[in-house]
Amino acid sequence: MRTFPLLFILAAPSAFAGSGALGVKTMREPLPAHEVERSLLLPKGWLELELAYDRHNGTGAWSPDGAREPFDHANWVYQTERATLTYGLSHQIELSWSVPMHQARLTNDLLLTDTKDASLGDPRIGLKYELIDRDRPTAIGSNEPLAPLDHSVALLFEYKGPAGKETPGTYIGGPLNVSGFVFTTGTPDLSIALAGRKQLGPIALDASLGYVKRFSGVTQYLIELENLQFSGRIKPGDQIKADAKVLLQAGPVVPFGDFQFTRRAITRTGTTSKWPNPNSNLSDVPESDGIAMDADVGLLINASRGVDVTLHAKIPLVGEDLQFFPIEDLQPTLGPTFGGSLQVRY
Repeated sequence: MRTFPLLFILAAPSAFAGSGALGVKTMREPLPAHEVERSLLLPKGWLELELAYDRHNGTGAWSPDGAREPFDHANWVYQTERATLTYGLSHQIELSWSVPMHQARLTNDLLLTDTKDASLGDPRIGLKYELIDRDRPTAIGSNEPLAPLDHSVALLFEYKGPAGKETPGTYIGGPLNVSGFVFTTGTPDLSIALAGRKQLGPIALDASLGYVKRFSGVTQYLIELENLQFSGRIKPGDQIKADAKVLLQAGPVVPFGDFQFTRRAITRTGTTSKWPNPNSNLSDVPESDGIAMDADVGLLINASRGVDVTLHAKIPLVGEDLQFFPIEDLQPTLGPTFGGSLQVRY
């Protein structure tokens, strides 16, 4: 937690320096001061550092029939600090790299237990390719650009590599005698999505539809009891994701509301089979599939052309039966998430 304010302090000079190496770059493309006037990509030549913090308060789980089941005596807190570096490589291409850090704490006032743990999270590498840009001339070869387009459409690609802590302990005294938490699925993901933005005066409408291919892998946290193997193979269920967001520009303040939908396929576990298909021995985990819906509301503040601040609260509406606690990347616990971010651009 103490590293988060330090990162803000280290980033602040790059936001306000106005001469020398941090002076204005003439090769940069224009960046609108207002959020609703921006395209989906960071313009060419801009470099952005985002420092984000989220605190998830796990208050319960979802039953198999979708009912809310609050924890009786337990309290689960899952915190994430994330640094994301984004660069506008060209007029149509944006590159990004994100690294998270997690802290978790589980307390139980009945058992008088208090378990804490922390780990590096799974880094992500992203690429955006813009298909339609509002700032692009609509007539190729014309000396006079036509009126700018009022929408932006892009393809999004992302790779998540497993790097977080995979084992909850040493299993001394048995596999249930653990002293920590698992912070990763231990498997890679590959995502593709189509996203769009439409501006209507002071309002911007964002929408996206994507697919997440989740690959299988041998993980340290999966205990395979039938064949007495400590390292089993898991194939997390692939995901279909949809997102709809509304933003309202009210001066430098932008209130927004975001509706997020996830459809998860069934998760499979077991032992590794021989090549060429290592998943042929895997069995379905009953009721591990399902849907999740969340509402995310907040404020985005355009402090300047180079600095934005965001505050938000994410509320779960629908979820699935919790079977993989405490791996939040497989099935999140029931409870709200509060957070914020600072974006500094040069």
